[in-house]
Amino acid sequence: DPREAAAIMMMQVALARGGKLTPRQSDVIEAEIREHFEYTPGEAEDLAAHAAWVSQTCPPAKDTMTRLSRMIVNAPQLGPKEVVDLDAMLVAVSEAEDLPTRAQLLLLQVYRDTAGLKT
Repeated sequence: DPREAAAIMMMQVALARGGKLTPRQSDVIEAEIREHFEYTPGEAEDLAAHAAWVSQTCPPAKDTMTRLSRMIVNAPQLGPKEVVDLDAMLVAVSEAEDLPTRAQLLLLQVYRDTAGLKT
């Protein structure tokens, strides 16, 4: 499911800041899910919690981001608008706690390179 992949990607970007997920990062992830996926607050919270759980056992963040980016870009149900929207969602998460870190920027670049987006 591309929505699950997108949620895991947002979680990976948030966690790349270092340390545990902050309440602000969690709020931003859930807000992005509600806005772009048209989920209820409860559904958004559940998807974010699932993404956090999956992220505990993911391969290294760059590898996970590469694999999921390919999945998103190749998903037949997603068009250019959704690919660009996900970039904006990832940026919002990376900026939840001020300016993005180098590790977060690296993950954003992995997605952008895979999607063919200019930076």
